Amino acid sequence: MRKTILLFDMDGVLVEPRRYRASLQSTMDYFGRIMGWDSLYPGESTIAWFESRGIISEWDIAPVYIAGVIEAVLEANTYMTIPNDLLTFCEMVKRARISKPEFDVETILGQLPGLKKSGFAYCDMVLYLVESGPARAVFSRLAGTPLLDDILQHSRNVHLNLITRVFQEVFLGENAFENSFHLPAICFDRNTERIVDRPLITSDWNSALKKRWQDGLVDMAIFTARPSAQDYPPGEGRIEFSPEADIIVNQLGWQRIPMIGLGQLQYAADQLGCLSVELMKPSPVHILGAIGMAVTRDLLGSIQAGWNLLNDKPTTFYDSFSELDIHVFEDSPVGVRSADKAVDLLDIQGVSAWLTKWGISTDANKVKELQKLDAQIVSTVNEALARVDL
Repeated sequence: MRKTILLFDMDGVLVEPRRYRASLQSTMDYFGRIMGWDSLYPGESTIAWFESRGIISEWDIAPVYIAGVIEAVLEANTYMTIPNDLLTFCEMVKRARISKPEFDVETILGQLPGLKKSGFAYCDMVLYLVESGPARAVFSRLAGTPLLDDILQHSRNVHLNLITRVFQEVFLGENAFENSFHLPAICFDRNTERIVDRPLITSDWNSALKKRWQDGLVDMAIFTARPSAQDYPPGEGRIEFSPEADIIVNQLGWQRIPMIGLGQLQYAADQLGCLSVELMKPSPVHILGAIGMAVTRDLLGSIQAGWNLLNDKPTTFYDSFSELDIHVFEDSPVGVRSADKAVDLLDIQGVSAWLTKWGISTDANKVKELQKLDAQIVSTVNEALARVDL
């Protein structure tokens, strides 16, 4: 008997990530203000452009964009000395009353590759490409400087990256940030934490899916790059375990639906001796883990089996799996690539799996990239669900 599995990305599919967007805007504008400008946020179309290239994490988008703006400032003001850290640079710009530069993100940062391979954070990849030469021309003034390192390095660590620290404070709010990371608040944004992400799935479909799941008619799981809580001693200030995906799970009433967020991936990575970025989409392990969780509810077993498949190691995890009818609901290409690779690996393992890829977007750049991957384009998850034989 064929088993139907529904796999949902979170942001842009189940909810409109208003709080993330507002936090990203507030973070960029914070650095714009300390450079003496009214704002720095480039607008939603630019963020969608990043996402269409597989760059979906705010921890990557903000540092890379800010680095691009700073490069433009240095190009227009060649007399400037380059300090070692971001905060000093911002203060220098403000004291010198330097105007915000004209910055064509698609022309300049478009020279950088998109994120199509797993195993590293995008900021780390950009820094490597600059240091090794292929992307040096994009950051010709910043290349080889401690300032570029200060902007791009450690983008997943609030203790070591100022941009990430500001973003997490803005998103969580002052009290939750200080309690989570044992660091003092520095930007005191009290507005963003009150923003609630708007559900994109209708209440009717939400109820219908949960009923079908409870009746055993479908299996479901969420896969997301959001940090997520995991019942595991996380260590002080580990950003991966911030309960950001859990906020949405509770909002939708999906507490019983399996989820693999960054916290679950980091937990598994700690057990497997690898990095969480090696398990996260576009790695097929993220989707394989979600499939395994949907069927078995075994978190570590599901991720380890996917990791074994990826590394051509034997596993008996899938021996009892029946035929799978898999539907992936995504708004960006990285999850679709993950699903394609996952199904290929299942086929090699002898598991019969049929994959339907639902590309959920109305943004022209995203639609173009999703179509390249043969995704069926729809405007909402509700439209996609109406076309699935449930």
